[in-house]
Amino acid sequence: MQRIKISDIGGFTIKYINGFSDVTQTADGIISSYREALENHDAADAEKRYYEYVSAEKAKSLDGIRNPGLFDRDDGGIRLFFCPANKAVPGIFFADLLKKEDALYGKMGVMAPEISNGTYFQRLIKTYQSGCPCRITEVTSNPFTALYYACKDGSCDTVTVFAVPENEISYPASDRTLMLSCLPFLSYAQKKELYEAADFSLSAGRFRQLKGGTRYLDDAPEELYRIITTEKPYFRREISPADLLKPLFVSPERNDLKTVKQDIYYMISGLCLSEAEARGKIFSNAVCEFEITDKENVLSQLDLLGINGASLCPDAKSAALYLKEHE
Repeated sequence: MQRIKISDIGGFTIKYINGFSDVTQTADGIISSYREALENHDAADAEKRYYEYVSAEKAKSLDGIRNPGLFDRDDGGIRLFFCPANKAVPGIFFADLLKKEDALYGKMGVMAPEISNGTYFQRLIKTYQSGCPCRITEVTSNPFTALYYACKDGSCDTVTVFAVPENEISYPASDRTLMLSCLPFLSYAQKKELYEAADFSLSAGRFRQLKGGTRYLDDAPEELYRIITTEKPYFRREISPADLLKPLFVSPERNDLKTVKQDIYYMISGLCLSEAEARGKIFSNAVCEFEITDKENVLSQLDLLGINGASLCPDAKSAALYLKEHE
C-alpha cells in the first residue's frame, strides 16, 4: 500500500487528485491490496482462502467498472472512504472482548433500554454511539473530515483511504446489513462454528441445507437465520457465506445532522476470530495512507476552509470548545 507524507492541505489535495482521478489506477490499487493480504505469511489458511475468493470477486466487479460497455454492463464506479488509521478496526476486536460480545450487547440493552429500539442495524449504531465496543465504526466520504480528526487525535498521524466498488456499498434496509447486524447476538462458540461453516461453504456459495431446504445442516447458520427472521420474517434461506466474512460499508439514513455534516458512512466487520484477522480484512480494502507530518499546520489550513470542531459537530459543547481555543 502506498504511504504518502503530507504537511499541508495543498500537498494533500494534489496527491489526492493525482492518485484517484483515474478509475483504472484505483481499481488496480484494490487488486494490489488484496494480493498483499494474500501474501501475508502470518495469515491462517482460512484467511488466505477468503482473500483468494474475494479478490476474484473484486476482479470481476472491477472489470465492469474499467469497461462499462463490455457486454452492456455498467457496474457503477468506485467510492472512496477515509478514516484515521487507529479508528478503522472496531473496538470489539481489542482486549479479548470478542468472546464477550453477546454479553456486552445484551447488558447494554438491559441497562440502556433506549438502545433496544429500532432495527438491528439502528441498535448497532446506538451501541457504537454510546461508546460501548462493538463491530461497527465510522468512516467518511470527505477526506478533509478524516484529516481533521486524525490531526486532533494525539495518537494518530495517518489517514487511511479505502476504495469500494459502488455496487458493494449497502444501505440500512438491505439483507447484507441485517445479516451482519445480527452477529452480536451469537455467542463466541456460535460465531466460531458459523465461521468454520462459512469457510467450508465459501467455494459453493451457499451453506449446506437439509433436503428440501427446510433447515441449514449446521446449527450456527440456522440460529443466525432464526435471529434474522425475528426482524424480517420472510427472509429467504439464501445466506451467502462470503457476505458473512466480509466487512460491509453502509450508507446511513440521513436523519442526523452530525451524519450529514461529516459525510459519515458505517463499516460493519464480518466474521473474524481475532483483531489481526479483522485488521487484515478491513485494510485489504485500503489503497493508500496519508501520513501527516505537521498536524498544527494542517489544522490551521482546515480552519481557514471552515473545517473545525464547531462546524463538524453540531452541538453547543463543540462550539464552546472551539471558541475557547480560538478566541
